[in-house]
Amino acid sequence: MIRVYYRKPCTASQKANSWFQNYGIEAKYVRIEKISETDLLEILSLSEGGFAEITKKSRTSSKKTLKALMGLNKLTFKEALAFVTEHPECLITPIIIGKNKMLVGYNEVEMRKFIPRYLRD
Repeated sequence: MIRVYYRKPCTASQKANSWFQNYGIEAKYVRIEKISETDLLEILSLSEGGFAEITKKSRTSSKKTLKALMGLNKLTFKEALAFVTEHPECLITPIIIGKNKMLVGYNEVEMRKFIPRYLRD
């Protein structure tokens, strides 16, 4: 099943939700604040860019998030994993996971990879 890690006031998360509804694709929605280390490990295993791919960038972050992100690259992997789990405000939303597929953020073209084969043909 597809899982969507989302943030309530996030426009991109709302667009992803609408997209899945429009295509009749069932997804499980999980608030980003509920993300676990196990979830993060799965996300990171599917990413090409590691933490840099799933964390917010400085130009789009609040001061609180920027402060939290400043030391992330100085941490060990295990420390960074624990840190991001404790500070989910650092993560980009939505994070969408399907079977061996992942998408960070909302991109209508990239979302097509979550359409089941039987709906594409």
